[in-house]
Amino acid sequence: MATRKIKFCEACVKGKHHKVKFDIGQHTSKEILEYVHLDMWGSTPVKVWLYILKTKDEVWLYFLKTKDEVFGKFKEWKTMVEKRTRKQVKILRIDNGFEFCNAPFDNFCKAEGIVRHHTVRHTPQQNGVSERMNQTLMQRARCMQIFANLSKQFSAKAVNTMCYLVIESPSTA
Repeated sequence: MATRKIKFCEACVKGKHHKVKFDIGQHTSKEILEYVHLDMWGSTPVKVWLYILKTKDEVWLYFLKTKDEVFGKFKEWKTMVEKRTRKQVKILRIDNGFEFCNAPFDNFCKAEGIVRHHTVRHTPQQNGVSERMNQTLMQRARCMQIFANLSKQFSAKAVNTMCYLVIESPSTA
């Protein structure tokens, strides 16, 4: 059997650098919207975006100008997804970022009966499902940008494209 030599891809190596290995999440949902993972990616010179992961197969990606928009987008998403599925959001898995831990967000979750599972600040490993998706999207988007020699102003478009490709691609899960 003949083997082919695979060409080394420097863009892929550069785009996939990371600091800490993320373990696989331990929680599995029994029904839709039972356990929703939220994460915020910010501190970039280009855009701020919000991830809302309903299941491993669906990701909603919202591009925001500031972190102040998180609460409004979450309410908008919650209304949309609950009307479509006729189910209710039960548990949120979030970090202790200020965009998720403030009086309006707290009061809204209490009024809606949403339980929130908080992780320890600055420990992304505890929010593994969201952080793993974040890492996957960012690595692939960086690889695409490096390979195509695109500037950082295309970061949001690259991440959006990768989100679509990751969700539509077949997986072992």
